[in-house]
Amino acid sequence: MPALHDAVAAGGTVVLHGSMHQYRGITPDDFEFWDSERNAPRDDDSTELVRVKIATALDECFRNGLYPVAWEMPHYAGSMID
Repeated sequence: MPALHDAVAAGGTVVLHGSMHQYRGITPDDFEFWDSERNAPRDDDSTELVRVKIATALDECFRNGLYPVAWEMPHYAGSMID
């Protein structure tokens, strides 16, 4: 995480782009909040799923002294609930 701390020290801001960035597959090729195989929301989609994932991501950042200012949906895909 030193690179992120360096970026913030130089005036950058942290934007969360998901938590794990994956649902079924490999992180760079998958969606966290969308089922790309069905082109539909995940079967387990809920406000609680989103709340837990965002809280987990924030906790990881806070433990490492990083303070995000925004959230961006991974691969820009999610349901209306998300």
